[in-house]
Amino acid sequence: MDRTKIFNYGEKKIKAVLEIEEEPQKILLCDEAGRTMRSFPRTNKKRNSSNGELEKCKKELKYIKKQLRAISLVQNDSLLKSFYSKKMGN
Repeated sequence: MDRTKIFNYGEKKIKAVLEIEEEPQKILLCDEAGRTMRSFPRTNKKRNSSNGELEKCKKELKYIKKQLRAISLVQNDSLLKSFYSKKMGN
């Protein structure tokens, strides 16, 4: 399954990759050259990027992170319930 999301950021493309090998899972941002970044770069007239694009990208990434946390909590609860119900049944 592809765990990447491409953000069109002016003339650049920023790739967000979900890292699942490490605990806790995190999202890495990479530029077109493959270098990792901590956050989206600031707006720049050279890149033809605007504050509107930046805010849109930030909001979408924040929403994705929120959804991942919610999914993780539900899955964790389901695993615990399954574990305890099987343990009690034996």
